[in-house]
Amino acid sequence: MAVIKKISELTAKGSDIGANDLVIVGVSNGTDYDLKSVTGNQLVGAAVAQTITNGVTTTAPSQDAVFDALALKVDTVVGSRLITSSEATDIGYLSGVASNVQNQLNAKVNLNTLITPSTGTKVTYDAKGLILSSTNITTSDVSGLGTLATQSGTFSGTSSGTNTGDQTLQQVTNLGNETTTNIISTSLVSKSLVAPTSVQSSVLIGGTLTSIHSDGKLQINTTGSATGILKATNIANSITLEFPTKTSGSYTVATTSDFSGTNTGDQTFLNARVQTVTSSATVTPVSTNDLVIITAQAVGLTLANPTGTFTEGQALIIRVTDNGTARSIAYGTKFRGTTLPTTTIVGSTSYIPLIYNSTDDKFDNLSASGITSTIPVVIQLACSDETTALTTGTSKVTFRMPHAMTLTSVRASLNVAGTTSGITTIDINEGGTSILSTKLTIDLTEKTSTTAATPSVISDSSLADDAEITIDIDAISGGATEKGLKITLIGTRTI
Repeated sequence: MAVIKKISELTAKGSDIGANDLVIVGVSNGTDYDLKSVTGNQLVGAAVAQTITNGVTTTAPSQDAVFDALALKVDTVVGSRLITSSEATDIGYLSGVASNVQNQLNAKVNLNTLITPSTGTKVTYDAKGLILSSTNITTSDVSGLGTLATQSGTFSGTSSGTNTGDQTLQQVTNLGNETTTNIISTSLVSKSLVAPTSVQSSVLIGGTLTSIHSDGKLQINTTGSATGILKATNIANSITLEFPTKTSGSYTVATTSDFSGTNTGDQTFLNARVQTVTSSATVTPVSTNDLVIITAQAVGLTLANPTGTFTEGQALIIRVTDNGTARSIAYGTKFRGTTLPTTTIVGSTSYIPLIYNSTDDKFDNLSASGITSTIPVVIQLACSDETTALTTGTSKVTFRMPHAMTLTSVRASLNVAGTTSGITTIDINEGGTSILSTKLTIDLTEKTSTTAATPSVISDSSLADDAEITIDIDAISGGATEKGLKITLIGTRTI
């Protein structure tokens, strides 16, 4: 009788089943076991000849539990692993248009067209909040803001009303010696700009002028509107016009076409710019002055080279008076001219007219250029000693003229007057001919001809340079007591 055992109860003996070995297997039929035989070849070869492709066996069931288990698995790749449950959830989102991932993507906004990078102060954006463009802000982007013209200077005062954006400020132009401006349709706020100090000549057409100050500032009291030309004259210094705040209209600067008419000859010119010096050893003229006045000069004078910026043809006049004693005059290297005076003239004013030559950087004396000037001249001489009584006779004194001159008057004087009777009579001759149609006389008991009852009359007033001059005593008093006779020639000379 055969022994029935389960395969798990069998004990392995010897070698493995060969291909031709016969194995008897009992197969349960529910009541007992049906015996079946199978060769080793059938167990090893035919039963497992099936393959697994892409996780599916070619025969199902495979009759092989291992192969059946493998059929449920997928091929693996080196380095791969099984996914986690959360990863599986994420992968599940990707299936279908209505997945959670798709829903989240649908909630996002689309990218706009790219714009050029910039740093503008004004940006434009769409309903999604994305920037569409970038520019700089302008006045038109701000409601109520008008266009302001670029102006220089300082604004002061207050303003009122509405800025319409079209106000224009104009610079006041200096035309010649007058500063003018048209004030057109201007409503001005009453405003006192400066306190009145002194008033000079001025005219205002179509408005109210309060004053023009000595410092050149113009004060206007304005209420309402003013139209016309504002004109200021006779201002010693440069003119500054200060306009009060206006609420409407504009200032318009007058041009040369605004002036018409005929020169009446009463126009005012600028005063000379004067440099005043009282007795100085060195005086330096400056370019900002036209006239240098030197008075009471008590020492030798040196005129140093002028300083500052002189322009071509700029005139410079130097006027010198001494303190009663002639003083020497020396010059810097920039003074040029053969007739520059080298001394002052006692009792007279010396003028030195100069003009600037920018080519040579020299101050040329105008006298050396054919322009002459006339200066006063006085020549006095003694015709006797102080103690000897006078006697009549010709040529008591003879001398030659040091320069040409034009006589304007002659005088005679004594230190002891005549007595008893008669008068003292003197004649003056040039080249042996009297220059007097009525001779010089000194009345009895008097010492000067300036009080003579009959004044002298000059018949030849032009005395030539180096002319011989002689003095005659034609008559003396009855007492013959006259002593100390002096003659004085008074006139001018041209240099």
